[in-house]
Amino acid sequence: MPCSVSCAAVTVVNEDVQLRQYLMCGQTAQVKLKNVVPHDIGDPGDEPWQRVNAYLMHDTADWKDLNLKFVLQVYRDYYLTHDSLYLRDMWPVCQTVMESELKFDTDNDGLIENGGFADQTYDAWVVHGASAYCGGLWLAAVCMMCKMAEVLGDAEIQQKYMAILSKGKEAFERMLWNGKYYNYDSSGSHTSSSIMSDQCAGQWFLGACGLDQGEFEV
Repeated sequence: MPCSVSCAAVTVVNEDVQLRQYLMCGQTAQVKLKNVVPHDIGDPGDEPWQRVNAYLMHDTADWKDLNLKFVLQVYRDYYLTHDSLYLRDMWPVCQTVMESELKFDTDNDGLIENGGFADQTYDAWVVHGASAYCGGLWLAAVCMMCKMAEVLGDAEIQQKYMAILSKGKEAFERMLWNGKYYNYDSSGSHTSSSIMSDQCAGQWFLGACGLDQGEFEV
């Protein structure tokens, strides 16, 4: 079983209700929220595994990309190992983190939205509304949920995510395509037409996992 992803999976359902102040915003929140992927597996000088999320800059419970990267890595590892037992073990965790992620689709158009603050791994970059980076990761993760459900014979979940994928692809194209490339985000701000360095990460994951690029295209 691939170690890094399975180790992260163990931490997903755990929570740490201890409160702390986060440095960038000054707000107080708990160290680890249940049913989300942690930022890290703790500080080696403390008690890693038992106390995760040593990162103090932001509360990462609302980051849009960590849960998605977990799902993408699970399918990647299955694609490389063909270990169906591993995939079956990871499947409930994938469903859990994607359910947590679904709340970020605030308008039910099949595409998640960023919250108008630095809520992803580029932790000093503000993102508002639909974004090429997080939206691309989201669509790729939804696509891989469809593929995993197909492999595992879970027709109900497959249909659920196929419907989300169909809506989300249309919203991604409509909100972000400017005729030449996909915008950084849909905010209309002076930075929204920028090109994000990792905005093709979702597309890259699909290619790395042997999936048809057309499954991601509108």
